[in-house]
Amino acid sequence: TNVSNGGVGCGRVVQYLLDPSSARSMEIMERDAIARDLEQRERDHRARQIERAQRENQQAQENYNREQERYQRDMQQHEKELRESCYSCGGKRTKKCGYCQGRGTTTNNKIVSTCQSCRGRLVLDCSNCRGTGLKHPGGKSAPNPPRAPTMKSIPTFGGMPDFRAQI
Repeated sequence: TNVSNGGVGCGRVVQYLLDPSSARSMEIMERDAIARDLEQRERDHRARQIERAQRENQQAQENYNREQERYQRDMQQHEKELRESCYSCGGKRTKKCGYCQGRGTTTNNKIVSTCQSCRGRLVLDCSNCRGTGLKHPGGKSAPNPPRAPTMKSIPTFGGMPDFRAQI
């Protein structure tokens, strides 16, 4: 006994003497209570596993939907950029010859000759868009589509174990 701790934990041992049939019935009741507790824990564990798999699948689907929306926006932006005009020529496809200043001829020591750069055409294909008039003459790589989500399988379980037989 522990009287010095203010009575905490102090007490006396009480011994009950039971007849064999009472002892057997109490033992069965105790085993049944333990088995019920183990079964409830197993049911709770199974329910948590199913809920977790469902939650993860729902989250994967929501992420996929968000990625799909972002992909659609990126594709719209991509298509818009493909149609944009070249910033250098303004979409005209040609620029004034820089050597002859668009006259088609050059003068050297009072000798007038056809411009060697534009060959008298006055203009050159835009060097930036290569004469296409587009901002991205070779095209622009399209955004990658999102991957389909990987769904987890919902767990299935066999029958409940017989805990009473295991105790």
